[in-house]
Amino acid sequence: MNVVIERRAAVLALLVACGRIGFDPLPSPAPDHSGARLKVVSWRFADGGSIPYGLYDSERDERCALEPWDDGATYCSPTNTATAGFLDGSCTQPVAANIDPACDDPAYVAVFGPLGQTGLYELGSAVAGTEVYQLFGSACTGPFDGALFDFGAEVPRSALAAVVETAPTGAGPIQLRDFASSDGFVEPDTLYDATAGSDCVAFEAGPQVTTAGVCVSQSYGVTGAYHDAACSQPIISVPDGLIGLGDIGYLTSPGCLDQDYVFAPVAGPVGDSIVYGLSAGTCTQVTPIAGATDYLLGAPVDPPALARGPSALAQRIRPVDYTADGVAIADPTAFYDAALGVACQMQLAADGVERCLPADAVGVEAAYADAGCTVPRSVVAVGGVTGCAPPAVPRYAVTNTSLACGFEQSVFAVGSTTGSAFFLLGSACMPITPSANGAIYVVGAEVAPATFAAGSSEVAP
Repeated sequence: MNVVIERRAAVLALLVACGRIGFDPLPSPAPDHSGARLKVVSWRFADGGSIPYGLYDSERDERCALEPWDDGATYCSPTNTATAGFLDGSCTQPVAANIDPACDDPAYVAVFGPLGQTGLYELGSAVAGTEVYQLFGSACTGPFDGALFDFGAEVPRSALAAVVETAPTGAGPIQLRDFASSDGFVEPDTLYDATAGSDCVAFEAGPQVTTAGVCVSQSYGVTGAYHDAACSQPIISVPDGLIGLGDIGYLTSPGCLDQDYVFAPVAGPVGDSIVYGLSAGTCTQVTPIAGATDYLLGAPVDPPALARGPSALAQRIRPVDYTADGVAIADPTAFYDAALGVACQMQLAADGVERCLPADAVGVEAAYADAGCTVPRSVVAVGGVTGCAPPAVPRYAVTNTSLACGFEQSVFAVGSTTGSAFFLLGSACMPITPSANGAIYVVGAEVAPATFAAGSSEVAP
């Protein structure tokens, strides 16, 4: 078998603004609609409300996700897949790897290239060894640990459920495309900028507590790399072979999490390997990414504005929607608990039940109230950056308890900040020094898991 494998590019890190959501409700998009074969998978809540989050192929009896393929078509590809990689450091001997054997039980291996998925194979027999390499652009990277397998029989793409992208609908400058299949399945796909004549992606581009977004060109990302020692000339590192990049977001005041993003198109290559990055507001030179080319950004553009907020659905847990010109599309990363007034996300709670837990909770630190580190005291440290607005006061804090697969999350109330000193125990008992504009808060009592809405996964008929 001659299989050409390239690691699916995952180079553009989306910086998601954290913070409470405080919006007026907005109209929701039309609901996803199951077809005869493709079924919508939703979270169902006690009040009867539901939010779609996945798909199920009833003909193949498996979960799937819509993936663009290299032939230009979109198919619902199985999600229980191993990672395609290589046995050797030259990336010439294909192998499949289960990177997380404790949690995953893959039945397939999916292969990706610059234009999308290129193949799907049944998982073959086990292969000796635990190290796998992957292509990142033109660079062979690794090794990474995993359980290794041969490629089995190829699954023809004709065996998968195909969907098509509909023509844009709507009367205003911002319109909506759906995914639809011949069996009656419909799912909102993407927004369309009629003025630019191209698809665009909704992006939360304002400060931490925001009611706004923008619609940027279909292929996009956020960069934190710069070409100068002042971190004022943003650049983007693009894996060799990746094409179709659109507008890239960057901060006008680097290091401030609550600044508006500016978007600009990719321009020409930098021509050298000088890269700087920001850490706690300090600009320092960093090592360039192997297998990638750095590109300068062009003049800023002004993407169309969107409203962002929880839908007007009469249910406790609501999707968060982007809206403009009478059309709407849900943010797949955000839910909203209307009873508590907080953004939330589905997590396994401390009682072993999937619940919508606060999305903006901060991690608890095991500290001490005395210089001898003998009096335990749980705190949360919230950092800031000199010259930036102080960070929001957290409402909740969390701890994670590891399980054989994944973790359970416990939620605590956050108390007030104090002038008291707190200490961490390492090689010595050392004081915690808050960063500029930051603060240390005492952790209060644990919040009963039943405070948060429980959800169960169901397949819509």
